[in-house]
Amino acid sequence: LFALTLSCQDDDTLLDSSEPESSEEGITKGKANALAFDPHKVYKIINKHTGKALSLASDREKNGVNVLLRNYASLANQQWQITHVGGHKYVIRRVHSWKVLDVSGASGLADANVIQWHTHGGANQHWTVFDIGQDNLFKFTNASSGYVLGLKNKGDNNSTNVVQANSFGHDSEYWKVIEVGHAKPDFSFNNTKMYKITNMKSGKVLQVAG
Repeated sequence: LFALTLSCQDDDTLLDSSEPESSEEGITKGKANALAFDPHKVYKIINKHTGKALSLASDREKNGVNVLLRNYASLANQQWQITHVGGHKYVIRRVHSWKVLDVSGASGLADANVIQWHTHGGANQHWTVFDIGQDNLFKFTNASSGYVLGLKNKGDNNSTNVVQANSFGHDSEYWKVIEVGHAKPDFSFNNTKMYKITNMKSGKVLQVAG
């Protein structure tokens, strides 16, 4: 994976709040199909148990920022794009940072922390999405561990930590996905400028041999 060194627009241009287009595409009950979510649309993800939104602890773009619950306030660090990556698997990417939901350290343990991390294609960043079949509710199961996206100790306060958890059918395991707008490109190319292409994992740049 490579990243371009680019000139970016301001964060408040990332979301187009115009009326969303209607869609005839449904979502099959059980595992969500590849048409379940539009990767060009932006969603808020609300926990059924608490009514609070899946959020980042800060606007910082570094790897490792914690995922937790907060009251929804239309902030960029509470807005997500959900992209199909094959099979019934998706990545959940925060609009503001271009990083994705990641089980820390690819842990196979219950209650392991969920953080943001740059996309590297690992199974710990892939989530199988199950349509509960009511009220636009879904369950997200980590492809690496088999645990679900849930809450530490089934907490219900602001700043409750988001973890991968055992599935017991509790409301804390279920998430309502609600469209809030369309994503705008957050960068643009200028043909009068030069760009550096940097590998996101190694930090090394793309270079022509010879």
